[in-house]
Amino acid sequence: MITIKDFCEGIGLNEEVSRQVLAYKIDHEIYENFRRLFKEDKKHFIEEIESREDARMFALALYCRLGTEVYQEYQKRGISDEIYFDTFSDLRIWSDACMRKYHVTGLMEYGWLCLPLELKIFRLGRFQFEPTETEEDIDVNGRTVKAGTKVLEVHIPEGRPLNDAECEESFGKADEFFGGEYEAYICTSWLVAPEIKKIVSPESNIAKFQDRFEVYEVIYPFRQAEERVFGEILEDRTLYKEQTSLQRALKKYVADGKNPGMGRGIIYR
Repeated sequence: MITIKDFCEGIGLNEEVSRQVLAYKIDHEIYENFRRLFKEDKKHFIEEIESREDARMFALALYCRLGTEVYQEYQKRGISDEIYFDTFSDLRIWSDACMRKYHVTGLMEYGWLCLPLELKIFRLGRFQFEPTETEEDIDVNGRTVKAGTKVLEVHIPEGRPLNDAECEESFGKADEFFGGEYEAYICTSWLVAPEIKKIVSPESNIAKFQDRFEVYEVIYPFRQAEERVFGEILEDRTLYKEQTSLQRALKKYVADGKNPGMGRGIIYR
């Protein structure tokens, strides 16, 4: 076991947020009830968190405490402390997002953050990798990946540039970590949407990232690009603030009523 203090430091929570987590006391009986719900009924577990007046702060303190219990399983599996803390740094990322959006210390995305607690996702360098299976056949360029095939979903945490060398290193770490059991990498993101390549330089990190994948589908109902690039979704798209070349290019694109959607791409391992 590690202490909650060590956990907060390891995932990079700032001093003030760490202080609040350490000062927040969860009654033993309440904690054990949530611990049981987490194992038996995730839906009810999340509903019970959301029903609390202090849901966001409670969730941060609860997830940090649950996170310390996972450390022992990491050690049993021979997984390094670096991967452990990198994986759980997602709590810090979503804690920062909670402060930006709601102006309170705490968490958001309770369901998503169950994944590291269940050892269903790992951060290996720049990317997170989630072992899963395809739900349907994937047909691309004359090749078919059958439904039920084991693959690795690639997720892209915010906070760092999409440096091409770091991307290469991250996939290399995943190749080593997961071995040959999984047939392909799959990514669903605005970064893989073909329209995005029309508004960025061919030499940009975004273009280089997308070039790694064979895109086989585009999903349109989501405005993920706007949310990720501007930090929010506005109905009046002309009101987005422009501070980077990407923001300027995307604002011009979406102000015309367009949506790049989210691309789905594959890399065969």
